[in-house]
Amino acid sequence: MRRGSATAPSADAVLVIDETGDRKYGTHTAHVGRQYLGSLGKVDSGIVSVHVLYDTPQAYFPLQLRPYTPAHHFPRKTNDTDSD
Repeated sequence: MRRGSATAPSADAVLVIDETGDRKYGTHTAHVGRQYLGSLGKVDSGIVSVHVLYDTPQAYFPLQLRPYTPAHHFPRKTNDTDSD
């Protein structure tokens, strides 16, 4: 793990949380289902993920990416409450 002033918080850096959705067809691919897709502005078949990154004027550092899994992918048809 890299530590140092290049990744230290500063006045001109921000933590960015971004949700994105992409249209996908079918239901057999993991994380695909009918859900709101921000890129389309409507509910459609697709995959949604959340990205967290640290952005500075010099560079950005991706910290984490998590796909949202619709309920129909789980045995009891309930949303995934355990994301780890």
